[in-house]
Amino acid sequence: MFVIVMLDEGREQLLNLNCWIINFVYCLKAKCGLDLEESVDLMDRDGKLMNLTERAQSTDLVSSVLKERETYIPVRVSREFSCSFIKSNWELSQMNQVIHVLFSRC
Repeated sequence: MFVIVMLDEGREQLLNLNCWIINFVYCLKAKCGLDLEESVDLMDRDGKLMNLTERAQSTDLVSSVLKERETYIPVRVSREFSCSFIKSNWELSQMNQVIHVLFSRC
């Protein structure tokens, strides 16, 4: 069971769904070049946030959250409003968080 994660333009990564959410998030941060302190989540192609940040320490299987063979876009979750979007001009707000697409880092 795998999902496709679009890391940046032209680069995709297959990630295994048969693991704990905590391990999946750790691997996702490493693949995206993020520090462990930063928050990361996934967004589907319809713009729906998967809310991995709320479950980042969970030992539930990530397959309980993500759909097999779907494509997801990684996003960096930030509580700061000073950063602007470079590639996309829209925002998803949830608990006063601004979502930044990783391949358009601020």
